[in-house]
Amino acid sequence: AQTPTVRALRLADAFGPLGRRAYPAEAHRASHFVRWGLPAPLWRLHTRRIARDAARLRDGEVLHLWWPPHTLGDRPAERVARVDELLERVTAAAPPGTTFAPMSALA
Repeated sequence: AQTPTVRALRLADAFGPLGRRAYPAEAHRASHFVRWGLPAPLWRLHTRRIARDAARLRDGEVLHLWWPPHTLGDRPAERVARVDELLERVTAAAPPGTTFAPMSALA
């Protein structure tokens, strides 16, 4: 249910860990909903949170970054720069040997 409390908890989890967000590959769960439209200070917190989870990945775990295309919004240049920034942070944080793949490769 999308109650105000649930929405507030999801937003809070985007910035600080309320739990571990990596799952075994067979679980196929979304780990992080990427919030592209955040103001710069909140965006930095959000990407730091995602990078921390990438750094904690164990063998066989998946960190699924989820964003429907429409969430990129109406400022494509800014949002593409943020996609690039996020992917660079996750790649730098992930353990050596981490495999990056689209969801279709896991299905």
